Amino acid sequence: MKRILTIFSTFVLFVAVASSCYNRKADQLYPAATGTPCDTAGVSYSATIGGIVSANCAKAGCHDGRTKEGGYDMTNYTGAAAAARDGMFACDLRHQSGCNQMPNDGTILTDCQIKQLIAWANAGAPEN
Repeated sequence: MKRILTIFSTFVLFVAVASSCYNRKADQLYPAATGTPCDTAGVSYSATIGGIVSANCAKAGCHDGRTKEGGYDMTNYTGAAAAARDGMFACDLRHQSGCNQMPNDGTILTDCQIKQLIAWANAGAPEN
């Protein structure tokens, strides 16, 4: 009887420990499945691209009106569109080998932001 009680107690302890390690937060386990889908069809400069560029590119020491790194002032549509048309977004944002690292502070844009920038550039960087 004592042996059965010991085995049963060990089993209950094992189940309790094993179940405590399980992460029930689906948004952390499956972020793509529960997150907002990435809209690349409805990308516009005014609603999407301008905010991404302003927060990540048109910063002091980068593509701001003073520094104009690489000759691009991305504080406005004209500069962002010029960079897009020159193919800047296709390589550099992913921090791939052989590309310039952008943003240069080491942060990488989200996959969705990169897809949106590339979709906008591929559409001819419209001013919309």
